Amino acid sequence: MALLVMATAVLSAGSTLAAEETTENRARLAVEGKNIVFFLLDDATAEDVEYMPNVQSLLREQGVTFTRAYSAFPLCCPARASILTGNYPHNHRVLGNVDPLGGFEIFNDPQTFATWINDDYSTALVGKYLNDYADTYRGRRYVPPGWDAWRAPVEPGTYNYLNQTLNIDGALVDFPGEYSSRLYGRLAREFLDDQGAGPEPFMLYLSFVAPHNGIPRDPDDQFKRNPYVEPLYRDTYTGPVTPNDLSYNEADVSDKQSGVQDNPLLTRREIAGSSENLVQRREALRSVDDEIAATIAKVASLGELDDTYFILASDNGYIQGQHRISRGKSSAYEPSAHVPLIVRGPGLVPGSEYRGLVGLQDIAPTILTMSKQWRDQREPVMDGRSLLPLVDGTQSTRRAQLLEVTQRDHLSEQQISRPNDPAATGKVTWVLRGLVTPTGWKYVEYRQSGGVEMYNLRADPFEETNRANDPGLSRRQERLDGWLRSLKSCDGLECQ
Repeated sequence: MALLVMATAVLSAGSTLAAEETTENRARLAVEGKNIVFFLLDDATAEDVEYMPNVQSLLREQGVTFTRAYSAFPLCCPARASILTGNYPHNHRVLGNVDPLGGFEIFNDPQTFATWINDDYSTALVGKYLNDYADTYRGRRYVPPGWDAWRAPVEPGTYNYLNQTLNIDGALVDFPGEYSSRLYGRLAREFLDDQGAGPEPFMLYLSFVAPHNGIPRDPDDQFKRNPYVEPLYRDTYTGPVTPNDLSYNEADVSDKQSGVQDNPLLTRREIAGSSENLVQRREALRSVDDEIAATIAKVASLGELDDTYFILASDNGYIQGQHRISRGKSSAYEPSAHVPLIVRGPGLVPGSEYRGLVGLQDIAPTILTMSKQWRDQREPVMDGRSLLPLVDGTQSTRRAQLLEVTQRDHLSEQQISRPNDPAATGKVTWVLRGLVTPTGWKYVEYRQSGGVEMYNLRADPFEETNRANDPGLSRRQERLDGWLRSLKSCDGLECQ
């Protein structure tokens, strides 16, 4: 609570400063766009974010919460490629975390929201970029186009919370002993300090590793895939130790797809390990919560609070015992695919909610709207669409949200070429293709097993009862199947 009060006090002082410096600082917004700060979490669920008090008070209570936000491919690298490009995985073609069909080597990075706004914005990326960056591909000193300031950890140390090597604008710099969440926050605020007298608005992409698992390990951990918790917050969590989800260790999974049907009930050891993991994830997020508050306070101290949009998202959620799955992502189930998304900024109603369907592919077009940089993009049609006109009611949508997960190096109905080497092609197995509809139905096909799952999320938000092949819903299932077929290869306006 003390941290929350301190952050609020700093913001109050920043607001006064903003009023005093309005005339001087407005010259920095000559291109008419607003400043943008994008906070990205790694593997955080929508429920996890509820235990970040500064996020709740400074973002959720001051902005719009998107209650039905999804990651189309709930896995680090494909999700981040969707954020950067505004496209679904089957179009940006980053279909995993590592080569041959995923990871940094596959990402076609010349065209991202950073390159589209860079001519008129000062841009910075601080923190995690993409998986496998940058061990072998184009050298560890490679800086992608579009970024004026580059502060990204290189492999193999991305998930080492206490021993990071960062590419700092092309130079490798070691940061031994500095907790990564604190390091990223510090570097982000140093970038903001440099913007105080600059002529351009800024776009800051601040990407934390937490609450992803990482090293070093605590010797008493039962579950060896936990995040490392800063000593300040170790053993401080007092909330529930299992997800608030009726499908946790689900009693009957006979209606699920074949891979889940085979799961036995969680053992006592698995339950203890899962609980330990949940606790340490939420403790690790407290350090991130501090850094988010400090970053917002820094923007306020520059007199830019009223002219800055803040976005908070996670690349994917995380399963922790739901449907007897002890842990994981890359799943269409809600704990994995449903992600937190909050936006605060000019014109947005504080403490409001938007209950329509949105996805991570909508972030890039939203940033282009915030920055008013659509004119600089030669191909303005993406799979996603801007969130701002949806929130203010000037536009509406009846689109579905696509879900798709691949398995590399297996035959399937779609052949994918490598973006950086179009002559090299490979066929992938779509482990699942599915959709969520505006009315709350989820329909998922499992290609390898031939299984289908269908849920009415409004009546069954925890996906306990599979309604696929219910005779009374046969026509609905046919319509959902046809809708999914139309989205599997959609592009641009077809996806909207």
